[in-house]
Amino acid sequence: FIRAFAHPNKMTTQLNFPPRTMDHDHLMAQAKESSIQLALVGGVGSDLGGATKASKATFADSKARQKPAVVSIAEARAQVIKKAETKESEARGDLNLDDLFDRPEIKAARESYEKAVQMYPPDVGKRVSRRERDEIDAKDANFAYGEVSFEALAAVITKIKEKLGKPSEGSSPPERGILQSGEQEDDSLGEDGVEKCYGCFIDLGSGMGKALIAASTLHLFESVSGIELLEGLYNTSVEVTDKYKASAQPPSAIEVHHGDLLEPEVADWAAADIVLCNCACF
Repeated sequence: FIRAFAHPNKMTTQLNFPPRTMDHDHLMAQAKESSIQLALVGGVGSDLGGATKASKATFADSKARQKPAVVSIAEARAQVIKKAETKESEARGDLNLDDLFDRPEIKAARESYEKAVQMYPPDVGKRVSRRERDEIDAKDANFAYGEVSFEALAAVITKIKEKLGKPSEGSSPPERGILQSGEQEDDSLGEDGVEKCYGCFIDLGSGMGKALIAASTLHLFESVSGIELLEGLYNTSVEVTDKYKASAQPPSAIEVHHGDLLEPEVADWAAADIVLCNCACF
């Protein structure tokens, strides 16, 4: 059978013809006269049930009227490069970010994160940081306030869980890996039936603590810690994270420390599984 789509009113007509009795020359002339686009489905005319030479010609003629056959060198080059990059990305095991952010668990994590930090946009942190830096005359650009996005942290943590953190992958320990819940189906549950926590996350220069909340929504860590030198940002981070912990399910193990990250008594971060150090200016 042949499906014919008439333009410009988009009305659809289906024409049925007995096999082998179809007048292709007449049909081609009719198509040219009425500007009907033909889409032939197999089963017409040939011994094997496929389209005949004339029907293929009709289809090719209609396709030629739809799309220009000329492709610029620049377009062809871009297509080749994109195809090669996609192939290399798949070979490396890179995440498909479009698919990542469509995952239900990532959507739920983003929703929890945005709800927790909606009253603390980046401008709040910038004002608090600038005021204190002016008071203590801290001119070092390293103190400039900046934030890591939820999307960036989601991509990093997910790639560690699904690729880089696998046992014996890179520098991951062979017996457990990093952020892995174990190979056995019930290994991710404790004796009380509650899901076990794996991995330690720490943010050096944790600002308002928003990255700590993002990390907590993306993975069930044993501990999530931040170290912040500026007292104003530290106090703000305690306020932000306390509000989140009050309603977080499952409960979050966020802790924020005030002090110099180079001082070992402030917090021991040498054994952390993920160490975040996001510098806006350095």
